[in-house]
Amino acid sequence: MALGQVRKQTNPDLGYEPLLAELITPVLSDCVQYKIPIIGNFGAANPPAAAKLIKNIARQLGLRQIKIAVIEGDDITPSLDIENTPIWEGDSSIDIDKQKLISANVYLGARSIADALLAGADVVVAGRVADPALVLGPVMAHYQWAWDDWDIIAQLTLAGHLLECGAQVTGGYFSDPGVKDVPNLARVGFPFAEINDDGSFVITKPIGTGGTVSAQTIKEQMLYEVHDPESYITPDVILDISQVELSVVGPIVF
Repeated sequence: MALGQVRKQTNPDLGYEPLLAELITPVLSDCVQYKIPIIGNFGAANPPAAAKLIKNIARQLGLRQIKIAVIEGDDITPSLDIENTPIWEGDSSIDIDKQKLISANVYLGARSIADALLAGADVVVAGRVADPALVLGPVMAHYQWAWDDWDIIAQLTLAGHLLECGAQVTGGYFSDPGVKDVPNLARVGFPFAEINDDGSFVITKPIGTGGTVSAQTIKEQMLYEVHDPESYITPDVILDISQVELSVVGPIVF
């Protein structure tokens, strides 16, 4: 986010993910044609500019009817009273100077993503949303579950947390060559979740790809970047990972 803010200060038309055009262009036509929404936090520090770029790409591809939603509100840099904000103890030695502040962002939740999809968005461009929200939002929109169905929201937040770092859960995070070997890691498959109408889900990966999905890779990713497994705080729910019921479906050969 800070790098995005620096680019935006240099050029007000920048500040989004630098590889956005490279990522979007090959898939945009097919996704719009087959009604596959694209949701991403690739707006970074400048979601409106990212949306403008996507609109231009769509025009070049001959896509005249495309709906792009922009989610904002995460950037609190202009309003943050940094001098009077509680500082994490690990940063207590840092010189706090508002004039040196580059960026300050809050994590947004999944509801705005779901609302955008229910309004017919083909592409949802966000800035700093919580990583699990990128999964929670579209699934909540698909099944139209209630936003106070906390068990469902917790389950889907876990699905998003497992998927959020891509190939980490398919062996990338688990791998420790010579100690915990993962097959064909050079061709590791990116994960996806098969999510059922009761909120349960299966984490798997494409057939023929490298890596592995196992109880061990799942458990390691469940604990990744979680300060308290019994109280994983997100904008949408507080998840108690210690209550997760994990079962292995198999044997499956990839």
